[in-house]
Order: sequence, then structure tokens, then C-alpha cells
Amino acid sequence: MFARCALITSLSAIFLLLGAIRCEAEAEDPSATAPDVVAAPKEMLKKDAQGNVIERTLGDTPAELQTWRYEYDQQGRLMRETNPLSIDKLYTYDAESRVGVVTQENADVVLHKVVVTYDANGVITGVTVDGAEIELPEPPNWRDHDLYIGDRPVY
Repeated sequence: MFARCALITSLSAIFLLLGAIRCEAEAEDPSATAPDVVAAPKEMLKKDAQGNVIERTLGDTPAELQTWRYEYDQQGRLMRETNPLSIDKLYTYDAESRVGVVTQENADVVLHKVVVTYDANGVITGVTVDGAEIELPEPPNWRDHDLYIGDRPVY
């Protein structure tokens, strides 16, 4: 005997309700090599019409699913990321569309604030975290990192 799990909710309901699993015990042919198991996906991405990931859900079972949500401006720049604990990261950009300020908030209370400054060539010249300046290594031994959501770079 083994437990065969059958998904009893639709994919859209998984996003809303985290789904439900119904398991039923069945006798199986002893010559079978593997049980027939339906597992929740490890990663699900929901995209908007522009191809931006607006929702990312991770987890092996419905009880373990965690969802991140993303919002973008009209230029396709990431503006808000909300994690499974409802903590927001808010992104603001300078005139050259480079990330200038990243603020982490919980219920409108600022938890952390990162400010990035650039020179005329777009090289990062300063970073402050919660008001404290961070010492940066000298270029070219470092560079700005890329942020990906799913397979798409957002900056």
C-alpha cells in the first residue's frame, strides 16, 4: 500500500488558497517501479502581459508554499517586492533608471534603508545602509550586481 496524492484544487486556487491535497490509500501492483504521486511544483511564476514576474511561489507541498509578489512601473522597473511575511522592499530610481534607494518596510515602519550614489559614468561611488556609509572596494575589482526575478533581470 502507498499513499497516492491527488491535487484537488485548480492552479489559480493554489495561488489564492495554497491548495489542498487529498491522499487516499490504494493497493498497488507489487511489480510497479514507482508510486503515482502528484507533487506541488517547486516554483511557479505568474507574469503580466509585459512578461514581468508578478508572483513567485515556492514550495514542495501546499502547506509549504510561500509567495512573493512584485509590482512594476510603466517603464518595467521593479517598484515593490513583498515577501511571504508581508515585508515590502520599495525601490526608487534616479534619472538614469539606476536603483537609488531601497527601503525595507513592515506596516509602514522602515526597517532598513539603502542609498546608492553614482558618478557621471554610472559607477557606484557610495552606499549607505541605515545611515552608515559602507566602504567599497576600488574598481575594477567589483561591479554592481544584477537582480533577477525568475529568468528576467530587473536591474
